[in-house]
Amino acid sequence: MTLSLRARGALTGLAALALAVAGLPAVAATDDPAPLVGMDAPGVVQGSYIVILKDDASDAEVRAAADDAGGTVTHRYTEALNGYAAKLSDDELDDVRDDPAVDHVEPAVVVRRFDTPVHKLDNQANPDWGLDRIDQRKLPLNDDYFWNASNEGAGVKAYVLDSGIRATHTDFAGRVLPGYDATDEGDGPVDCDGHGTHVSGTIGGTTHGVAKRVTLVPVQVFRCDGLDTDNSALLAGIDYVIKNHTGGPAVANLSLGGPAKNNGAIDKAVNKMLTDKITVVVASGNFYPSDQDPAWRTPIACNYTPAHIKGVITVSATKTSDSRDTAYATYGSCVDVFAPGTNVVSTWYTSDTATFTLDGTSMATPHVTGIAAAYLSTHTNATPSQVQAAITGSATPNVVRFAGTGSPNRLAYSRVFPPPRTTEPDRLTSGRGLRMGESIKSPNGLYRLQQQTDGNLVVVRQGNRPLWALGRKASWVTLQSNGNLVSYLYTKGVWSTNTGSNGNSELRVQNDGNVMLYRLSDGKAVWSTGTKQRTPPPQVTTPTDRLTAGQALYRGGAALQSPNGRYGVYVRSSNGVLVVRDLVAGRDIWTTKALVDDWLTLQADGNAVLYSSGGKALWSTGTGGKGDARLIIQNDGNFVLYDNSPNKALWSSKSGKV
Repeated sequence: MTLSLRARGALTGLAALALAVAGLPAVAATDDPAPLVGMDAPGVVQGSYIVILKDDASDAEVRAAADDAGGTVTHRYTEALNGYAAKLSDDELDDVRDDPAVDHVEPAVVVRRFDTPVHKLDNQANPDWGLDRIDQRKLPLNDDYFWNASNEGAGVKAYVLDSGIRATHTDFAGRVLPGYDATDEGDGPVDCDGHGTHVSGTIGGTTHGVAKRVTLVPVQVFRCDGLDTDNSALLAGIDYVIKNHTGGPAVANLSLGGPAKNNGAIDKAVNKMLTDKITVVVASGNFYPSDQDPAWRTPIACNYTPAHIKGVITVSATKTSDSRDTAYATYGSCVDVFAPGTNVVSTWYTSDTATFTLDGTSMATPHVTGIAAAYLSTHTNATPSQVQAAITGSATPNVVRFAGTGSPNRLAYSRVFPPPRTTEPDRLTSGRGLRMGESIKSPNGLYRLQQQTDGNLVVVRQGNRPLWALGRKASWVTLQSNGNLVSYLYTKGVWSTNTGSNGNSELRVQNDGNVMLYRLSDGKAVWSTGTKQRTPPPQVTTPTDRLTAGQALYRGGAALQSPNGRYGVYVRSSNGVLVVRDLVAGRDIWTTKALVDDWLTLQADGNAVLYSSGGKALWSTGTGGKGDARLIIQNDGNFVLYDNSPNKALWSSKSGKV
């Protein structure tokens, strides 16, 4: 679209019209033009600019400013940025910078795909080595690719910002949406280069893909001529992604990038995707030792964007030997994970059955994008940071050779995805589980089923008193849809309740300490930990100086405190003794013997009794039959049991004289 020039220093058309209608005099343009930044960035495209408007500009103002810009406006941005891209002469650039709505102007810069020349045609139908590698911890390869039918990427959109996709390829099985063409070719996101189809096949091809049921969305930012693009098209693609994403789990694959220096527009746009809850997976970058521009010769991933952006998942590439491919793959602290990138076979654009072999961090990235899509299909509400943590946390450590200074030594792994966290505080429902350090509690808060950080599954009483332990090391426990409760060490099941024929079930932590597995079809209990305890009285939960009839103090729970705040009474979590403690001096002034008590309760008959977790009475004040009473910690440190009528002391710890 070619637009007419406006006179330098004039108002935008809409602003001038508004002032005229209001009968107000026109206001001159700002004396200080908007900054022109980044002209020393590598790969500047002469005469092409990204115009960033101020943050408070509305969509209408963006469009009005673009229409009034002069020159040729190539893209308008309303989601990723407030602004537009335009081809401008020097005079037109001056006019744009005089617009008071403009925050700053950047030059368009070159963006590259990160692949290397093609090696060969390949009609291989078996899983490529990349798939084979990411589903096992160590070499040698076992000529197999394992995936779980419950996390194949179904319900997840994968936006592929690339050269388009050959949607009719048989490997995509009708899972390609119309998408968007951000280039000026105008024929839709139809791949006539191959790079985008290759990447998409690794993400979600039925044969060549990691997530075999993901929905692919082509966003074409590279032209058919196979040349580099500039960031104006990439920004338009990101703008489309944010606009198209109206909710639901989504991941974006960017097997591309450019020098990070003075490339703030890309950084800002990618951060908008992250804010929109779109997981972003990017190539760490290929370096080119013989490139004329030194910006492309650096092997450090932090020198490229979007690879250096915090919050994206940055992927570098390995060879079949588990070595970083030092011929091209960048490295450093901005890398999150490595994945297979050399000699990767995937779908190709020349026919509906074609395959091709490419090298590059571009080829490594979609392996991780596929893993992210698979994760999101069972963790539909996961944030980008949670997906990043899951992928880096499950990666295979310390197998990448020559990872490079500052690189984390992590190789992507597709099979270790713990079940989604439970959404109920006291139970596991079908498909949910507990990972290391997670637990569910009984409604009264006294009992807890916990997957400990040492891998053991335990039932504990308040105060960490153990009642039951599995005694097996496991990574997580999950309640499967068939009703079986299974503990897994990575992908290997190490224990189960053998209740897999019961269908939809629930595992509940009950107020009596028992953990019960119920079949929901008829409510029948089919398994338990056998940890039923005597039903305890309600515990004191608010600060007070006394126990009244029917109340209790629990091991590791709340304490009584004297009105002056100096003395406290509690059942110590470490050894279960009842303690009167001088809180100011920091010393015990009275205790029971180490009886491994669990709670102290004041009974209705006036007796104060210490019970074990099994309900056995271990100690008492011997005041049973006295009727209604109360236990009070006094300001002098004495712990006294009083008869409520006639207010007579029946027992004391005799600690008030200490």
